[in-house]
Formats: sequence, structure tokens, C-alpha cells
Amino acid sequence: MKLHHKLLLIMAVVLFGSVSQFSALAQLNMTKIKDASITGTQRVPIPGAILELESNNKGFLVPRMTITERNAIPLANRVDGLMIFNTTTGCFNYWNSIYNNWLSICGSLPPAVMKIADCAAFTISGTYKGGVEVGANNYIRIPITVTQPGTYTIMASAYNAGVSNGYYFGETGTFPNVGTYTVTMTAKGRPLKGYEATEAGDVLAFSINGLPVSGCSPNVFVEKADIAYAVDCGSINAVGSYQVGNALSANEKLNVTVNVTSPGFWSMQTNTVNGYSFNGVGTFSSAGLQTVQLTGAGTPISSGTNNFTLSSNSGAPCANIPIVVQSTAYSVDCASATVAGTYLQDVALNSTHTITIPVNVTATGPYTITTNAVNGYSYAASGTFNTLGAQTVVLQGSGIPAAGGNNTFVISSNGGAPNCNVNVSVTPQPVSYTMNCASVTANGNYIAYSALNSTNTITLSINATYGGNYDIITNAVDGISFSGSGTLTVGNNSVTLYGAGTPTSTGIKNFIISSNSSTNGANCTASLKVSYRSMKVLAMGLTVYAATAGSMANKMLTTASNFGNTATSKVPMLANLTVVDGGTYALPADYASYDIIILGYNYDGALPYYPGDITKLNDFVKTTKGVVINFAQNAEGTKILGDAIFGSSLTRTANVLTTATSHFTNVDDPVLNGVFGDIRNKDWGEELGSTDGLSGYPGSTIVYSNGQGANASTATALRHATLGYIWVGDNGFMWGDAAYAVYYNRAPLNISGTSAPATKQHGAPLIPTYNSHFLANAVAWAIDYVQKNKP
Repeated sequence: MKLHHKLLLIMAVVLFGSVSQFSALAQLNMTKIKDASITGTQRVPIPGAILELESNNKGFLVPRMTITERNAIPLANRVDGLMIFNTTTGCFNYWNSIYNNWLSICGSLPPAVMKIADCAAFTISGTYKGGVEVGANNYIRIPITVTQPGTYTIMASAYNAGVSNGYYFGETGTFPNVGTYTVTMTAKGRPLKGYEATEAGDVLAFSINGLPVSGCSPNVFVEKADIAYAVDCGSINAVGSYQVGNALSANEKLNVTVNVTSPGFWSMQTNTVNGYSFNGVGTFSSAGLQTVQLTGAGTPISSGTNNFTLSSNSGAPCANIPIVVQSTAYSVDCASATVAGTYLQDVALNSTHTITIPVNVTATGPYTITTNAVNGYSYAASGTFNTLGAQTVVLQGSGIPAAGGNNTFVISSNGGAPNCNVNVSVTPQPVSYTMNCASVTANGNYIAYSALNSTNTITLSINATYGGNYDIITNAVDGISFSGSGTLTVGNNSVTLYGAGTPTSTGIKNFIISSNSSTNGANCTASLKVSYRSMKVLAMGLTVYAATAGSMANKMLTTASNFGNTATSKVPMLANLTVVDGGTYALPADYASYDIIILGYNYDGALPYYPGDITKLNDFVKTTKGVVINFAQNAEGTKILGDAIFGSSLTRTANVLTTATSHFTNVDDPVLNGVFGDIRNKDWGEELGSTDGLSGYPGSTIVYSNGQGANASTATALRHATLGYIWVGDNGFMWGDAAYAVYYNRAPLNISGTSAPATKQHGAPLIPTYNSHFLANAVAWAIDYVQKNKP
């Protein structure tokens, strides 16, 4: 069976667990195993292959074992092609039944396992003389005991005082079987130095298959050459440049002056110091002073002064020959340094963060270039310059920048050049913070139609992971918004958002607070209430017939859930509505300090109006910009005041209603369709069957109800289109009395148990009427009007 077939069989057993399993699979299809390192190839094996493995970065691994472990495999289990990797010899072995032995992968025996049987049985043949080439008669014999057949290489090098003396013995071959053999090793080379008769000679150092042998170091005597000369130790001088890591060349040598008294073959050599040495051989053909050169060999390992000892084949050695290996020398060009990588605060440096620095090397050797640590990170590079001249060094960064900004690093080196600086810029982390939504607080009073000022703010606390400039804003709601900006420090911060704009309506306003934080935290919300300012109502009239104290109308207007500063107030105000009784006859002297004047029954009971009241009420509406709500059915209240306010001559018609109820128009106006309900097309109750009507009013007037029959086009309730004036032609419109809960034409206004506007069963037949809703909507409109015009 061929070797590659055996290998395939073994690989299949390893991959599929057993030969039988593999055989069963093979009956169905051949097998190919591939990994992701090679793409674009077919998945089936090549024709003729029962198994194909495909990869460009993985190998096929066979069992690894020592010789002892390999030999423990039972003989019965050793079949042709059984393969292992021999860790003792470092070779693939496979079983070959023809030789009944383990062979190496190339088909030959593996390296033999052997040892020198008896070093004392060593024999040497031939004569050895300094400067004379060895020949066929120069050899040694030594007994070898083989415990594992195989190939061998046996070497024996001759050393003089630890330095090779120029010759060696060696032999290679194959031991086919175990046993003891005598190996003859022939000599090669030329002895450089001889010995006195009293000296033992060179020491032989053995190695077997590349491994040194201990415990056997016989001697070989070498006769001295026929030469005599004396070395002038003081004249020895070194030539050339000696630098770390640079192999010595023909330029590095020792000049040695000698005095030859007997010409002949000469040899000189130094010991090896710091990785290099010197040696030379030649023949002096004449006597006298002469200078020879010893050639350098090797590579200096480190800088400093090295002291060598020169020995020769004539005379005493020369000690303490100094040679200086230069220290590493180079200059650094920081001005041309290149900084690579993107630097971000609190992000660890990696292999991309480097500083590349041009250097000019004037003496090779090991280098170390570092920076100081700045802002939590630094750079360093080390290695060995093996060549001279211009080159670059890449300093690797490490650490984590603690803050953003420009950092200046001091470059220092072992090259002897002055330190220099390199600047690196670190990008700060973008401002990052989270808002504490639970801390959001809206501050100040928010008044409809009043521009926000410095007291209108939203405050909240912020926890900043990274400081920096913040921008926090809200969306705009009903004409107002909030914003704040500034600089955050790391940790907890308190910030203020300042309001801007003018609210155009009342009620609860919900804002979304968003930020420029790089942290994707949730937005917060803020809620605030826009209210009307505090207002005062002057109620003129008689008790239950007006809005004065004790009346249902008064209770409705002074109840906070209707008009006031509660979370559920229909009309939100900074304070509950204040209603002050003004009496039944004349306006009080401070009438202009009020915001709304409501005129009810019996204010107009004594005709005419109190002298000057018409002028005062007209001025209150037009100049003070207050609102007058007038429930009147007489010439003074209906026509004369109407003429003054409308600026035209109106026509008053009495008794324009013939029933106890009247119908509201369908006009979409806040008085008919307001916060207290939509009463369009609904009815109101008339008190005692006497109601005034007005005609001749301007076309822009808002009409709320009309008379009946022939007076169907005569207004019984109206509002000035632009001024704060509402008129109703029934001065009993506000009459509320629990005694008349259900009645034909008495007490048409009603409130609920919570003083909210309520309907009244009124008229014939009885129908629900909405006088209280009208009054409440009218006052709500009046508050809004005053807020806009008298802020």
C-alpha cells in the first residue's frame, strides 16, 4: 500500500470514529471536509479521493507520542501505514511490516537512539601538528551502543582553551539494528596551535545527532609548529566601527605587530566576548618585525568596553585588549512626527493610536523611546536599530484619556538627543446627562394673554456623566415655551428653563422637555396651569333677583369649582371671583376699580337711573375696558344706556314676549357655546311675562334671542360685537328661588347642589331652561374679555 493511501485511511478513522463507520459512509459517497478559510470551491471531493480536507489555515493532526509510548502499541495492532508523530525524535513514524519496524515519513529509518558505550575505549590514529592539514591517517575510533536503529551523525570538535583549534572528527550513517558498534571518525581541517610535551592537548567535545554528549571529553595531542615569534601586546589596536546588532565585516579587525625569529605557520585568535571574536592564520616566510591582521567575526550584543585575550601558536597570550562597542546613537525629529488614531475621552487606546517619529541612526543598538504620561495615557517603543541612517519608529499608545483637550507629550530616548515635544488632541465626550423627571417644577403665575416674565420658569435637576454645554427646550404649547442653556459639571446640577411667549388660553398645559444629551434618556414632562388674573364683580340689584349676596347667581359665581383657583375650576383664576354688593340705587364711587358690573332687578327700579350712572357705565365699558352685563327692561337700562354704548338711537319695545320661555339663537358664540355648556337652540325662562326688545342696533351686534310674533326680529338679548356689553331685556332673568323649583313664570334661574349651573323646569308646558348657563358663560366671556383688554 502506498504511503498517501495509508495516510488517507488513518485520517478517515480519526474523522469518523471507526473504519466500519467510514466504510458505511463511503458506500454512499466520498467525503470532503472544508472550513471557511477557502471559498468558491466545490463541496464534493476531487475525483479519485475517498476523503479530501481543505483549509489554508489549519492542518491535519495525528497522534503524538514518545518512543516508549509508540513501542507500547501491541505488535498485533501494528498494521502497515499506522502513523504517529514521534515526539522523542521529532519525526513522523509509520509501521512497515516488510522491515518489521517503524520507519520515518520519508521511508528511511528515524534518527537512531544511541550513546557512547565506553569513553575509555577511545583510540586515536595519526600525528597532529600545528599548521599541518590532517589527512587519511588522522581518525578516531569510539564504541557506540544503539538501542533504536536509525540514522546517525557523530561529531567531535577539538578545542584549545575553549576555542576551536581548527579541526574536528565526524561520521554519518545508519544503524540497521540495535547493538554495539565501533565508529571510525575521520579528521578534517588543520590544527592551529600545538602544545608542549607536558600538556595534555586539545579537548574533544562530542555530539550525537546534534545533541551534546556529556561525560566523555578525551584529549588529542598536537605538536607545536616549527615557528617562533613574539607578539607585541602593547601595539595591538582595533580597526573599524563596532555597533550593537551589526555583524562585523572586513572593516573590523585587529592589527597585531610580531617579531618573527623562526618563520613558519602562524595562528592567532581571541576568545569570544559579547558575541564576537577575532582570528587569523598565515605563514611567516622571513624573520623580523611584521604586522598581521586578525579578522573580526560575529555580532556585538550590547554596548560597552569588551576586553579580549589574544592567544597564538607561539609565545604567551596578550590579555585585556579593549574594544569599545558604541552605545546606540540617534536623533529624533519631533517636528515631523505623525499622530495616528482618533482620541476620545474615556476610551482606551488601541493599536491604532500611535506616534510615528522619524529618526536618524548614527550608531546601531537597542533603543527605547518613551513619553511622559499625560491625561492618563502615554506612548512607548523599544527594539534594536540594525542599520544606520534615516528610518522611523512607531510609538504605541496605551492608557485611557481622562479628559478632552490638547495634550503635550515630551519625547525622551536613549539615543542621546535632547527631548522634544509632540501634541495630541483628545476629543471630549459629548455632553451626557440624564434629567431627573421627578424634580421638574413649574414656577410663577401664568396669566392668559400676559407675556411670560422672569418668574415663569421650570426648574429641574440633572446628573451629568460628562460635562459641557447643555441645551434644554420644550415644545411650544398655546403660544409659550421654555428653554435653558449653560455649562454642566460632572455630577448633579440644578438648571432653570425660562419661559417665553404669551398664553392664548387658560387651562392645564403639558410640555415635553427634551435635551441635547448624547445619552438617549427619556424626555420629561412638565404641567402648568394658565389662569385668569384675580377679578372683582360689582353686583347691583336686589337680593334674589340679582348677583348680590344670598342669591343663587351669587353662589354660582363665588363657587371655586366654577370660577376660582382649584385644579377643577371651570374658569381657572389666580383667586376665586370676588363679588361685591353695590346696592340698588347708584354706582359706588369706586365703580371703576371693578372688572365686571352686573346690573339686576331693582337697580333700575327707581327711574330714571341715578344721575351720572349712564355716563359712568358708558365710560366703564369704553375707557376702563370693563364689562357690563345688564338685565334691564326699562327705558333707562334698555334704550338710554344702549344708545350711549352702541352710539346710535335704538328702539325699545316693551312686552315682546307672549310666553314664559324664549329661544336662544344658533349663533356660535362663547356666551351660548361656552365652558358651562352649549345652549344654542335651547330655551331661557322669562320672569312674569314682561320683556323688553331692542331694534335699530348695528349689524355687527351678536343677538342671542328675539321676541315673538310681530316682534320676532326684535332682540331680547344681545352683545356688542367689540365692546364689553351684554344686555338682556328681562330684569328678572337672574331670579333664583328654591321655592319656585317648578313654576310657570317665577324664578327662572337655578343651580345644582354644588352651585353649578342647572336647568329649571319653567313655562307652560314645562321645559328645561338655561338661564344659569347663560349667566355663567357670559361671566366667563367677560373675564376673558377683561383679561385681554385690561390685563
